[in-house]
Amino acid sequence: MKRKAKKVSFPPMGITFPTKFLIGSKPIKFPKLRDRAKRIINSRNPSAQDLVFLDKMYKKFKTDNNRELLIRMKTHPVSIVLAQAAIESAWGESRFFKKGNNIFGMWSYNRKSLE
Repeated sequence: MKRKAKKVSFPPMGITFPTKFLIGSKPIKFPKLRDRAKRIINSRNPSAQDLVFLDKMYKKFKTDNNRELLIRMKTHPVSIVLAQAAIESAWGESRFFKKGNNIFGMWSYNRKSLE
């Protein structure tokens, strides 16, 4: 059975990839946050402000281990994320993608659609 070729726009449905993190009201790029965390971890005598920052990162990334924190703060290249989304959603054609907004193998829904 041949499928008709179809031009697909990806990422579908306006998917956005967060590359920034809000500290207070100021957005900061993830790589800068990771670099700062790494510098603080490797520092012999971090300041009180640095320790507060590190504590926020531990809570945000749900870990208390320095190595694990740096691993969790590492971002994935957008090209890899898009390729994975394309594979797992059959380029936006799968039933799970269309009905459940399932792009990466996780079922999600809108509470309003259940009412």
